[in-house]
Amino acid sequence: MDLHPNVAGFAAEAAALYDSGRGAYPQEVIAACGLPGGGRVLDLAAGTGLFSEALMAAGHEVIAVEPMPEMRARLIAKLGSGNALEGAAEAIPLSDATVAAATVADAFHWFDADLAAAELHRVLTASGRLALVWRWPEDEGSSEWQAQVRARIAPHRGDHPGFVGEQGREGITRHGGFAPLVHKEVRFRQQTTADRYLAALRSYSFIARMNDPERAALIDEIAELLPEGDLSIPTRADIWTALRL
Repeated sequence: MDLHPNVAGFAAEAAALYDSGRGAYPQEVIAACGLPGGGRVLDLAAGTGLFSEALMAAGHEVIAVEPMPEMRARLIAKLGSGNALEGAAEAIPLSDATVAAATVADAFHWFDADLAAAELHRVLTASGRLALVWRWPEDEGSSEWQAQVRARIAPHRGDHPGFVGEQGREGITRHGGFAPLVHKEVRFRQQTTADRYLAALRSYSFIARMNDPERAALIDEIAELLPEGDLSIPTRADIWTALRL
């Protein structure tokens, strides 16, 4: 399965930046997913395991799947090789009806939505729950410097699928094997430092793919906009859940 060209941005150094720069998911987001208390949870396209860690902290048994070797190496260090598998959403390396729930955090927009929907339906048990999560810097309550940063990076997004349309969710609806998606929002503040914030920006796929001089110039420009001291970023998580029929 061919991956979107921007996914190449998650290779090499970006995997380390992703792990260090992007903040943890708060337990309020996990609670909003409404996952069952028993049975395994598949964390699909788990990256470096940020969402997997939050699931485990909530007491869930997690099996994670990630296609990118650099990301998966960090995932294995957290979950162990038996619980961190190589694979893609379009070909999940699990048997039929073997997970009680499946989560996809900040990643469903990268998938072939129809193939992924079919695979998720296949591996979920009857009445298993699917949760799709995206988190965003929130406009409401943000500072002027945050608006300036958004203006600086927006022209570089290109055709990034995470910022257009319905991010692939219609594939779940088209499949016909899921109940209608239910939407929830969770708002929180992401606490970070200037260094971690810049690391997170550098881990964005479309920034990581820039040539070195162009990327360095952009990051230097953004660094000049940041206030002194720790940063508090108003953030919104969009959670879409559906039961397998």
